[in-house]
Amino acid sequence: MVLPVRKCVLFRHGIGYFEREEKIQGDQNLVLTFKEDVMNDILKSLTTYDNGGGYVSGISYEGMGSKQPNILIDLESEKSMSKLLAEIQGAKIAVNYAGKTYEGLVIGIEEKKKREIEDGIPGYLDLDYLTLLLNENEIKTFSLIEIDDVEFLDEEIKRDLQHLLDVLISSKKKSIKNVTVFCKGKKKRTFRATYIIPLPVWKTSYRVMLGAQEPILQGWAIVDNTTEEDWKNIQLELVSGLPISFIHDLYSPRFQVRPRIEVQDEAAFAPPVLEKALESRSRSRSESESDYSDDDSEDEYIEKKKKYKEKERSFSLSSISRSEEKRKSKFSKNIQNIKILKYPKYPKY
Repeated sequence: MVLPVRKCVLFRHGIGYFEREEKIQGDQNLVLTFKEDVMNDILKSLTTYDNGGGYVSGISYEGMGSKQPNILIDLESEKSMSKLLAEIQGAKIAVNYAGKTYEGLVIGIEEKKKREIEDGIPGYLDLDYLTLLLNENEIKTFSLIEIDDVEFLDEEIKRDLQHLLDVLISSKKKSIKNVTVFCKGKKKRTFRATYIIPLPVWKTSYRVMLGAQEPILQGWAIVDNTTEEDWKNIQLELVSGLPISFIHDLYSPRFQVRPRIEVQDEAAFAPPVLEKALESRSRSRSESESDYSDDDSEDEYIEKKKKYKEKERSFSLSSISRSEEKRKSKFSKNIQNIKILKYPKYPKY
């Protein structure tokens, strides 16, 4: 359903205010068409009114750029038939060839040269052949110029082809964008939509007519309608003021740049190597045992062995005392962090 223009207000700074209004009943999808270069102003100023027992459930608009979604087929201006069949490899089709109908899966398009003699001069003609895998697991080749008709048996291919043709025809209409308003309701009511778009500045010209009677001064307003439709039975207002207006890009998609976090390569923890500890222990023992010699007497040997045992004992005790000091210091720190609460004394009665 298309809403007609009921009111237009033109300002001297190149902005036009429009009101569209129509009686609607039940659920309606109202389509407004605009040029692509005015979509920023439409998104900035579009207002809808459906207060007679209904409401607007949503508004959709066509985005900028290519209208073609992720469809399976594509069309080119040259050799559209062969290119189309080459695009749908694996699809199931039916061809009418030499009075018979063949159904099968598209394998591809093959180009062959056919010898031909024209005016006594031999030559070659490039022909395209369609190769199908038939239902009986038979591969058959058909000349495209001898195929009478082709039927697509895949429903998805049919929808994509229809949508692609609709997109191609709509893209030739000077980049027209559709804005669809979805209205919900049951009663008969009045729906109104308002918006502003850029328009040429309206101009004035004056005429003075002199004659036998009093002179007559006429002022004319020149208005240029650059929209896609004629203005019929509208209320036109011309304003000489210059209200504040600006351009703000709301139509272009925006993407927020996010920080990229790279994956950090962490080295695995190496297991403890016991060989080094054993080597250090054996080294200390060898150093201690090097104090002994064969020339020592029995008393000297006993005395050195006693000193060695005392040395080991003092080393173990020092390590135990250090660990005990660490534990006590940690415990004292924890005690310092505890706050002692003093409760007030109750008076004695």
